[in-house]
Amino acid sequence: MLFPNSPCLAASMMGIVTGWRVKTLNKQSQIVVYGATPCGLSAAIAAARYGRQVTLLAHGQHIGGMMSSGLSITDLRFPWAFGGIFKQFTDRVLRYYTETYGSDSEEAKLCNGGIWFEPHVAEAVFEEMVAELPELTLVRNVRLIEARAAEGRISGIVCEDRVSGNRVEHAAELWIDGSYEGDLAALAGAAYRVGREGREEYDEPYAGFIFLRNPGLQVLEGSTGEGDERIQAYNYRLCLTNRAELRVRIERPADYNRDLYAPLVELAKEGRIKGLNDVIRLAPIPNGKFNGNNRPIGVSLDLPEANTGYPEGSEEERREIIATYRSYMTGLLWFVQHDEELPLAFREECGTWGFPKDEFADNGHIPYEFYVREARRIAGRATFTSHDAFLAPGGERAPIHADSVAVGDYHVDSHIVQRKKEEWPQMEGHVYLRAISKPAQIPYGVMLPRDLDNLLVPGAMSATHLGFSVLRMEPPWSALGQAAGTAAHLALTREKSPSRIDVAELQRMLLDAGQVITFFYDTGGQDHVWELLNVPGERTRQDATIETAPLFGEGKGIQFFGTKGFFPSYYARPHDALTRTEAVRWLCSFGDLAGGRIKEGMDGAGATEAVRDYVDVGPEHPDYPYVARLKTIVDGWLGTNGFYPTAALSWADAARWLVRLCGFPADREQEGNAFSPWSDLPLEDPNFVCFSLLKRHGILPKAWNETGCLEPLSYVTREQFCDMLYRAFDNLCG
Repeated sequence: MLFPNSPCLAASMMGIVTGWRVKTLNKQSQIVVYGATPCGLSAAIAAARYGRQVTLLAHGQHIGGMMSSGLSITDLRFPWAFGGIFKQFTDRVLRYYTETYGSDSEEAKLCNGGIWFEPHVAEAVFEEMVAELPELTLVRNVRLIEARAAEGRISGIVCEDRVSGNRVEHAAELWIDGSYEGDLAALAGAAYRVGREGREEYDEPYAGFIFLRNPGLQVLEGSTGEGDERIQAYNYRLCLTNRAELRVRIERPADYNRDLYAPLVELAKEGRIKGLNDVIRLAPIPNGKFNGNNRPIGVSLDLPEANTGYPEGSEEERREIIATYRSYMTGLLWFVQHDEELPLAFREECGTWGFPKDEFADNGHIPYEFYVREARRIAGRATFTSHDAFLAPGGERAPIHADSVAVGDYHVDSHIVQRKKEEWPQMEGHVYLRAISKPAQIPYGVMLPRDLDNLLVPGAMSATHLGFSVLRMEPPWSALGQAAGTAAHLALTREKSPSRIDVAELQRMLLDAGQVITFFYDTGGQDHVWELLNVPGERTRQDATIETAPLFGEGKGIQFFGTKGFFPSYYARPHDALTRTEAVRWLCSFGDLAGGRIKEGMDGAGATEAVRDYVDVGPEHPDYPYVARLKTIVDGWLGTNGFYPTAALSWADAARWLVRLCGFPADREQEGNAFSPWSDLPLEDPNFVCFSLLKRHGILPKAWNETGCLEPLSYVTREQFCDMLYRAFDNLCG
């Protein structure tokens, strides 16, 4: 359901009490980030690294959101889909385990390149990253009280210190809501959604009320596709151990209700569950600990329907819901260890497990936060739907977004919404679409509320229920946070609102910071994560035969032009020779992107000769429109009257065409070289000036800016040409 932008409505939902008095006035910040989740942390870190004065507001004492609260097995499919701050985090985790235990240790291996970790290690890494930035002020134990907004802009917020009770006013030029719940956005009056869209609203085939059976994606009878206000189940992501010397025993909750767990008795007696790992999905992390997550067996860690009131609940209402989940979780563990109707062997195996005594010691060894998989979702200037994670109709990749600022590599994955009822065939709302989901580009517009000009919302971003289930994982949340922090800095630099910045400039800044904005199967590394997460036969891997080819360069060109439609599939083929037909198409797209910054003669204006008629590219040829547009730019093949579109493009041709297109003055005297820096390209060579110009403008690959062998007649690869175009675009637009 879509809620209008109503600050009064939002205030009442948060339980706001009027008549307060501000006790302390906080200094003006350039940027205030609400929420110390990985999303909010990445936003704050990104902005502070540009020298911006940033205040980060954390609702509790601890930072890191779910990554330091039990979500220790990072949900991703392809590690190379994420770079930037998230990659820096995982690199530091890996460094911690290798330096502490040794590179050949079991702990270093179990951290899986840094994406698996103990909760306290994740929190320590986040604390370290924050402490390095004097521009970043972290304020803990914050309760959001009020947001002041008028004419589409937030002017200030009031927060309460949960410890002292003091109320503090914060002012800033730009705001970022990095919370899971979207509380700042709602309180400031941004329109938002809660619940599930119907099937017809966005033509999403698996939307709304649904019984979906896997394997096979069978939509069962009774599925109506109707929307409602329900959300997918929450749970606690646990950290458990079976090390006796580390284990803390599970206590029976005061409001223990055996009936909630009784269905497990029959499963255990039938031998369908034989130990804790059959009830809770356990995955090993370093130091004898295990991450615990839900199993879709009817009774596990997920507790559907109990969270319906959470997204818009008051502080007190949310506290009660959290207490319900905590009691349910500890009750489940108590039940499997002690219920006498369960087989003795089953109870004994479950009894070997407990909470690690060195995790969450100040919270009864229970994670600080429970897993808010979905709450509010703003109504943004773009909306991410499940279609954005499916192959585009007739295409070989998901829809391409020219304003992509991050990648979502996970599949559509909504946990159950309602428990099975007697008249139903199964649990309702569990939508797991690995078989048809593909890595997606995330458009910048999903972070921009329609009605607030100085707020970015990378956490509760604009998406449908199913679309959000792709983006709710911590890696894309972190990437969107970095994009938001970078966009906020750029907006301040250009003195524009975030919705009016040049997205191409933002993308180049993100690429400079290591962000991934386009996914390819063949430009990363082997997917060792999948094998560790899935035992043989438990799932079917869709891409087991993928061969990857690490890039020779930084890959910024392939990433950037991947958002502009240069690559119609998930295969960049970076080391393949670029053909002349590909070159003219890419040059035309490059010209459109660069606009008035390139040579006026691209479309024929100012041409000194008639369009050259190539014998092999007539008016009916698919390349004719591109060659005609570039009539003063391109040459025939080897000086002939044929274009030969399938031939490989040589470095000499690439240099001449790009110099002409960019309008660089090919003046030999201006270059003024006394000698050639390349042993195989003498000064008198007609191509010398073009290569020299590209070198002077920083467009040649770095390795060729030094004295050496150029080989101008050899072919240029797809990666190399993209790299040159990217540098040329940066040169023209920078």
